[in-house]
Amino acid sequence: MYCRNCGKMVPDNAAYCPECGASQVNGPGPSYYNQNYDSGSIGWAVLGFFIPLVGFILWLIWMDSKPKCARMAGIGALVSVALNIVLVVIWFIFAATIHP
Repeated sequence: MYCRNCGKMVPDNAAYCPECGASQVNGPGPSYYNQNYDSGSIGWAVLGFFIPLVGFILWLIWMDSKPKCARMAGIGALVSVALNIVLVVIWFIFAATIHP
């Protein structure tokens, strides 16, 4: 293995480079904000309800990485599509009774 600092050859089990003294042991990684925060907010359901195509696309994108948000966006889109189908059926029935 090679030194991370100077690039010289270092034994595989060495904790420090014999040439420059740089540590070869992995330390704790950097702390950062969790970018995969999955709140499952009702806002995603509202967005999916009013714009079903966006809700469906978000559901597809977030199925694995953000399951709660994906579920809410998918539910909003599904409810919107189902409600639209019911309204269209009612409209056809109403139109058929007015103009027989």
